[in-house]
Amino acid sequence: MFYDKIKVMKNKKMTLMSAGLAGISGAVLAGLIIQKHLADQRRDRIKKEIRQFFSQFGEIAVLYINEFESDRKKLCGGVVMKDDTVYQFTHQNGSIDYKEEKR
Repeated sequence: MFYDKIKVMKNKKMTLMSAGLAGISGAVLAGLIIQKHLADQRRDRIKKEIRQFFSQFGEIAVLYINEFESDRKKLCGGVVMKDDTVYQFTHQNGSIDYKEEKR
């Protein structure tokens, strides 16, 4: 009888630990999803700023992002205009640095 109580308590403890780990895992997953969503929103906002900035030079044909050079603090890429002019840009801290690519 004493051993049965210990076994039941042990099972309860394992169940509670499993539930706790599942809860923690769920919270981590939710945090990652929210973080990804916020990063996507930030990137969309920055792309809109870049489009507005380069629209003063003419009509934009293509806006591309260079993922290898970009990170959380800066966004690098380029813009190809309808007249085939190409600009390389870096967006960092709300400012856009750019240069025209020579052909």
